[in-house]
Amino acid sequence: MTRAKLIAGIALIFFLGALAGALAMQGFYKYDKRGDPRRHLSTAQKVDFIVDRISRDLDLAPDQAAEIRPIVEAGEEEIRAIKDGIDPEIRESHDRVFSAIRERIEPAQQKKLDEMVARIKKFRARSPKDEP
Repeated sequence: MTRAKLIAGIALIFFLGALAGALAMQGFYKYDKRGDPRRHLSTAQKVDFIVDRISRDLDLAPDQAAEIRPIVEAGEEEIRAIKDGIDPEIRESHDRVFSAIRERIEPAQQKKLDEMVARIKKFRARSPKDEP
């Protein structure tokens, strides 16, 4: 085997490893560990994900997938209504927790806590609004 072939083979192995890693990271960032859609997806994107996943896992025909789509959409609407009802309470609870923590830490730590809370609020605000 010539030196050029050896170098080309090693380069190919490294390239394929990098490609496999990139594909794995894409999958990791797109879905959480259970394969669920990430929270920041809109309702329509969640419905698409769920219908596609059920169709693939159950090997559904296109007409079957079309039949289950309204059921999944109705379920997502129910979930959205429940979530909208309790979200303000959850935010208030978070605010109380952060306030209680803030009272028990040093001023330098309070500044870091304020920055952390700002990041959390910014992250929540960037989620797409669900369509009706």
